[in-house]
Order: sequence, then C-alpha cells, then structure tokens
Amino acid sequence: MVTSVLEEGTATFRGVHYQVSDATCSPGPIQVPRPSLMIAGQGEQILLRIVAEHADLWNTQGSPDRLKHLIEVMQRHGDRIGRDLDDIEKTIAIPLCYSRSKDMEETDMKMAAVLGRTTPAEVRRQMMIGSKQECLDQIGRYVEVGVTHFILVSVRPFDVEEITRFAQEVIPPHNSADPK
Repeated sequence: MVTSVLEEGTATFRGVHYQVSDATCSPGPIQVPRPSLMIAGQGEQILLRIVAEHADLWNTQGSPDRLKHLIEVMQRHGDRIGRDLDDIEKTIAIPLCYSRSKDMEETDMKMAAVLGRTTPAEVRRQMMIGSKQECLDQIGRYVEVGVTHFILVSVRPFDVEEITRFAQEVIPPHNSADPK
C-alpha cells in the first residue's frame, strides 16, 4: 500500500483489518520511483517477514549476538519469498559514549538501561562506548554480523565535541581497508 501510493500516486487496499480507497500522495516524492522505505523493529514472525518483503532499510537495537539472530530470521523469510537480503541495508540505533570519564560511562549506561529496559551491564554490549579502539572493535562486531549503517544516539544532552572527536578519530580509520 505505501509503496503503491508513493510510486503510482494513488492506491486502494482491502485487507482483513482495514480498507483504504483511493489514497493519494500529493505532491509525490522527488525520489524516483520512491523514497527508501525503512522499517524498524524485531518481531520475528511478522515484522521481520514484512521487512524481508518490503523494506529497503531495516533498523533496530541490540547486541551483535541479538542482531545476528534477527538477521538469520529475516534471511529465512527472504529465502521463502525469494528476496536477496543483501538488498536491505541493516541499520542500528546505538547510544554513543565516546572517550568519556568512567563516571560519565556509568551514568550513560544507567540511562540507556532505563530506556532499553535492561541492565547497565547488558546495555554496555549494545553501546558505542569507550576508547577509540573499543569503538572500532564494537563497529567490527556489528559489521561482522551484517550491520551496514550506524545511527548514533545520545543518552544525555547532545555534545558536539564528543560527536566531532568520534567523527575525526573513529570514522576515518573505520572507512579504511584495515579498521585497526
């Protein structure tokens, strides 16, 4: 339905739970044939099947082990429908705590744990946290399981200096042939 209305300008849908008649998209998108469709979430039976069927990008949160599992589930859905999952960019929203004091790391982990409904120890495995090398190692773990893009999230007031240091110190080495 969404892709139809974006690509064709109008769409009608009659499903089990809802119906839409002559939905329009005006003005239409400037991207041709449509903007990329990002779907976020982790539901293994339905949501990841929808991602495999329709998404251009998928976004979620979690540890590298959790993402590996979810990507494997999505791959099974893709295999069933004949879609190459390499066509889907796999993105992660990940809290950033770069080169901060141990006290700031503890504060950020506690805040992220509350937001993620988990423990500080578990959330540390799901953060871009620590020194340059720790962040490069974390990037490597996510890339190894299939993550293609990182969306950095601040768990405290936005810190331009932290983002700038991360951009200057971590991103360039990661973009080279040998990230270490």
